[in-house]
Amino acid sequence: MTPRQLRFVEEYACLRNAAEAVRRAGYSPFNAAVRGTQLLRSPSVAAALRAAGVDVPPPARARSICRDGQGLTERQRRFVEQYLICGNASEAARRAGYSALSCKSAASQLTRSPRVAAALQAAKAARAQRTHIDAVRVLEEVARLSFVDLASLIDWSGEELRLRAPDEIAPEDRAALAQVTLSATKSGKRVTVKLFDKLRALQLLMTHLGIGKPKPESEQPEATIDGRDPRDVLRERLLRLAGGKESETSG
Repeated sequence: MTPRQLRFVEEYACLRNAAEAVRRAGYSPFNAAVRGTQLLRSPSVAAALRAAGVDVPPPARARSICRDGQGLTERQRRFVEQYLICGNASEAARRAGYSALSCKSAASQLTRSPRVAAALQAAKAARAQRTHIDAVRVLEEVARLSFVDLASLIDWSGEELRLRAPDEIAPEDRAALAQVTLSATKSGKRVTVKLFDKLRALQLLMTHLGIGKPKPESEQPEATIDGRDPRDVLRERLLRLAGGKESETSG
């Protein structure tokens, strides 16, 4: 054993207080209780204490963690619930009871946990089945907004524009109507129709399909002189010029 461990044995034999024995033995007072528990669990320290006639307390049993049927703790289960509500891992961790300082790192650990990831996937699948909302339905709805034909909503075959009756408009076209307002004017009633943003819906579809992404610029071929690198040609010309001057000088 180390000298400090021996001093700990002596102090503990007198005090029967692990934390205080740690301080008097010369260990750092920071987290003295934890250090004392570790020393009491050390086989050599425990043997020395028993040799000195001191009963060593058995190590405290780890507190059992209550888990649900999916193997999640209470806070992990709350994290899954809150993540489904807000869709933000850090915010869900904060709502689940983690501190504001640790919620970001806790969220990273939680999302990497196989149990939590499996619970999230199962909860999302259950929600999709319950609400009938999935990726296919979302894409179909965006497609409705993107491809609506104004003629299916408005009748301009006569002298006046007329909003078609609800039973004349197909459900997929009615979904594109954001607002229908009826107001009174001097000349009579006025109907104002507002559609959802068709351009934005098309942009979402294009992003999903990978359409319209800028193509990487292709490398421009280097200029050549008779199929040769211009630098090589220039180098030869300079050498020839230099050789010619030397010949004139020597002559």
